[in-house]
Amino acid sequence: MLDWQNCIWNLSCLRTCTLHWLRYQAGLPGDYLWGYLFYLNEKNFRDVPSVISFCIDNNVKELKFPIQRVDKGRIFYPDPEAASRLCQEIRDVPVDRLKLTIHDPFTWQIIYSKDNPNEGGCHGAKTMMYISGNFDVTPCPILPVSMGNLRFSSCKDIFSSEKRREIRDKLSSPPKECGGCPVVSKCIGGCRGRAYALYESFDKQDPACLLI
Repeated sequence: MLDWQNCIWNLSCLRTCTLHWLRYQAGLPGDYLWGYLFYLNEKNFRDVPSVISFCIDNNVKELKFPIQRVDKGRIFYPDPEAASRLCQEIRDVPVDRLKLTIHDPFTWQIIYSKDNPNEGGCHGAKTMMYISGNFDVTPCPILPVSMGNLRFSSCKDIFSSEKRREIRDKLSSPPKECGGCPVVSKCIGGCRGRAYALYESFDKQDPACLLI
């Protein structure tokens, strides 16, 4: 049975972010601990301050911004102009009053105007994994490199495998394109899955990096 006391609603359908669905949910009766997943795209990115403010004003406890997914060979990330604009617009929003989970390291920097002290690089194949519809196990939802398949191996065996360790070693080392960056030791190359999904290489820098 669905646990309505801790229900997390997926808001991927709010591509233009009209907030109608948020208002509907906030008006429901009962002592619900609402949380929301909000997928960012080029149409709703500017609405982030409004979404955060609405959640705070309506006692929403948690808001999650999942990492963006690949769509027909493309993946959204804010350009420098959009990132700078959001930095300015979100300054007066009390983001600390809401539990925010932000999987994109550079979106985290934009919203909080500082580095994430808990980031430490990509967590794929370490504390994170993704199981696809055909039971392939990959480091994360946007890094299309299979570590094994649950039809033929257990999850324990996949995580203990040499292939998983090899992939993790690559994710733990900064990409070659970031070799001269003075802050690469903090982000370890940003979102490695995004770079791999676009360029099919572990040596490419994250195109969302704010220093490019």
